[in-house]
Amino acid sequence: MAWCFNRFWRGDVKLLIDDVGELKPTIFCVVPRVLDRVYSGLTQKISSGGFLKKTLSNFAYSYKLNNMKKGIRHGEASPLLDKIVFDKVKQGLGGRVRLILSRVAPLSTHVEEDIVDIFMVLILDYGLDVLSL
Repeated sequence: MAWCFNRFWRGDVKLLIDDVGELKPTIFCVVPRVLDRVYSGLTQKISSGGFLKKTLSNFAYSYKLNNMKKGIRHGEASPLLDKIVFDKVKQGLGGRVRLILSRVAPLSTHVEEDIVDIFMVLILDYGLDVLSL
């Protein structure tokens, strides 16, 4: 059984992330420019949030990344910090994203690491095989 949903957007690229939050996708197919926009919006919110918010976000990111580099699985790397910090980010995209697919071009390394840290699964596909679509 296959499921398909027709959705629309308001026609303004600046409101695209809000539209995605309303859609609440489970699989999020995007081009790298959209993920760059998500990343820049996230870093802007963190930097304007004050000392405590910046410190907690930086600590959560570093702690989870270090645990994942040690081989600890994504869900077990920082469960408490996931609830406090990263779940708020996930809610910005509707709260149900399990898989992010990005095609056409490579992502910046720092954007890729942050997206994987927060959402777990990111599949990148670009190069000559894109031409075979």
